[in-house]
Amino acid sequence: MKQSQRVVITGMGTVNPIGSNISDFRKNLKNNIGWSKFLNEELMQKHWIEHNNIGVTIAAPIMDDLDKRSEDELWLNRKERKRMSKLMKIFTLSANEAINDSGLDIEKVLRKKIYFATSMWWFDSITRWIETWMSNDLKNACRVFSIPTGIISTQVFNLSQKYKFWYKSPQPFTEACAAWLYGAKAAFQEIRDNLIDVALLWWWDTMVSSNGLRWFRATNALSTRDDLSASRPWDADADGFVMADWGWFLVFESLDHAKMRNAEIIAEVFGFGDRGDHYSITSPHPNGIGIQWAIWDLLESSGLSIEEIDAWWLHRTSTWGDVSEMKWVMRFLKDHDMTWWFFAWKSRTGHTLAWATILSLIEWIIYMQDNFINPMKNLNTLHPEVKALLNKHYIDQLTLDSARSVKIIKFIINGLAFGGYNIAWAFWEYKE
Repeated sequence: MKQSQRVVITGMGTVNPIGSNISDFRKNLKNNIGWSKFLNEELMQKHWIEHNNIGVTIAAPIMDDLDKRSEDELWLNRKERKRMSKLMKIFTLSANEAINDSGLDIEKVLRKKIYFATSMWWFDSITRWIETWMSNDLKNACRVFSIPTGIISTQVFNLSQKYKFWYKSPQPFTEACAAWLYGAKAAFQEIRDNLIDVALLWWWDTMVSSNGLRWFRATNALSTRDDLSASRPWDADADGFVMADWGWFLVFESLDHAKMRNAEIIAEVFGFGDRGDHYSITSPHPNGIGIQWAIWDLLESSGLSIEEIDAWWLHRTSTWGDVSEMKWVMRFLKDHDMTWWFFAWKSRTGHTLAWATILSLIEWIIYMQDNFINPMKNLNTLHPEVKALLNKHYIDQLTLDSARSVKIIKFIINGLAFGGYNIAWAFWEYKE
């Protein structure tokens, strides 16, 4: 029987609105920079947004001009790059950075796999959307259920509703805003079980586009606020999230393989938990039962205790689920006199859909490495229901106006997704 392996992270790469690589992302985090933009004519042309009556005025597209990146970074020559979409360029840039960061000679690694995930599989829906768009039937082209019908996991939701699976069983797969579980879960298990040595993990979405913005606006999920502070989790005046474009690439590796080649270890992966509450196509269960089970599964599988955790990243998007998530978080912690650190980073970035939880992982790793934590942005008035749940420590934490020096060693991340999916992961600063 093969010996069980510890799983570590040895490479990271990104292209995002706050930084076009990890170094820039780290620098801009330290400067507490947020990055949302008005959808002016130049921006719309750059991101192929063909019509200006999309119902929102701001978004968080990537800050970099991808066409100006070097041929070495994009792996392809100028002629080939002309045929690349924005998504393809984001992928190659973030992959190049992560693999270089890991120091791996990938061609020489025999036991390896690549995993990827996105939140949208829209081929059927896109076809119907184009047909109605071409007939100038804009109302039906952007009907409310364009988003739910385009996500595979919402179809599983229908089956779970019929046979009442709910939170009682683990979810077989997921996508949407918890999409990275699908690849990371398989990668973690195969490395842990000593079946492979290296896993390349990729997540992407490019939703700052006409159809992405229109369809999410049709669900009333996007903010219609006409200012750059529209992404405001837990704020009394939050009215929806700000759409963002991102790309991330990670390298998972067995500890033995990483040590054999003297690799720099960024963090260790402790484990995960996943449950589907299948309460609603678009909303989590108001009592938070699904994510509670996911956290319990995580703690049991990883061997961690609740008292060991230093920080908890929450999913909050600046939508209707903010208050319900805080309710179950505080209920979960009620028997523990904890001084955890938690906040919602999407106040700075907007919502990145499939990349949401992976973005938080890289941000927390930077906080862990550099011993600081940023304040939230755009929190002007704490939602009264949220404020009623919190003690002074947490109120002060959410409303602090500058970065603080904090030592974080172990942290957990949770994510939610359309179809009632819930995930939780634990990571820590690697130690022998």
